[in-house]
Amino acid sequence: MLTIYYHPKYWKRDRVYFTKSLKHSKIINLIEIISWKLSMPISNNLIFNGPQKLINNLLLTFKDSKKVTFNDKKYKDSYVVQFDDFGEKIVNELLAKDKNTKIIIGPLYNFVQLKKIEKLIHSYDNIKLAVASEVVKNGILKNINFDISDQKIVILPVGIEINDIKRSKFEDKTCLIYFKKRSSEELKSITSLLKTKKISYKVFKYGNYKNKDLINFAKKSHFGIILNKAESQGIATLEIMSTNLPLLIFDYEKMFLENEELKGTSVPYWSKECGLKLKEVSDFETALNNFLKNLNRYSPSEYISSNLSFEKTGKKLINEFKSFI
Repeated sequence: MLTIYYHPKYWKRDRVYFTKSLKHSKIINLIEIISWKLSMPISNNLIFNGPQKLINNLLLTFKDSKKVTFNDKKYKDSYVVQFDDFGEKIVNELLAKDKNTKIIIGPLYNFVQLKKIEKLIHSYDNIKLAVASEVVKNGILKNINFDISDQKIVILPVGIEINDIKRSKFEDKTCLIYFKKRSSEELKSITSLLKTKKISYKVFKYGNYKNKDLINFAKKSHFGIILNKAESQGIATLEIMSTNLPLLIFDYEKMFLENEELKGTSVPYWSKECGLKLKEVSDFETALNNFLKNLNRYSPSEYISSNLSFEKTGKKLINEFKSFI
């Protein structure tokens, strides 16, 4: 029995009533509030950022569960997804009611908020910190600014919807490029080579596409290229993988926590069955030829199904409370 707490103000943006872009319309704010009040997921067409996608996938994970509720304080075990003013208020109310209630907080917080969570963990044995992946956990453990023990950090990735399809039906030489916070020069080097090889492509730039369009194009593509920086989970990449699209990753191995450089990766969830990793764009041409010859060897959707399905991640969250120390 578990109650999950969140509020859409975490990702709320200033919007206007009269605009041609739905992304910038106040109608979205209204839909988000209705979704929050009814604990209902919304359409992928109305999702424009990672935190919003995380919450929506949580709602999808437990939409048919009678043992998990949202924001109603029905059950004692509590998962507080964000630690902004809303999350901090919820935690204080829960502790005031019962100082021994089991609480997991995260993975939505910034550096200042994480310091507050650290103090709570030191004060209460029944509070743990949630992170999205092993790479984030290691970053916190190795960062000298934090004193949080390994036992107090739990890895809770959000589940990914499976969109598996048969690749044999798709047209060759169509490439999806997911571009996020890397240099335009790197992107140009990649697209120039694709043009030379007469491979058609479409670039999906972070923050400038509809989630539904990304998935639909992934389903029609021959392969994908990920050009991003270090991720805590990398939901967009995982959703592309769920369509069974083989990926070529330009891995970015640095992450920063309050200006301290730590080891990171562009794909915290990955195995060799998903595709190929590269470190430098300069290695692209040679790698691409070999990659395209071996596309049939890859099955990224199997990795998603085995590790990150709604069922798998939902059970993991429930079990973290059952095994609470």
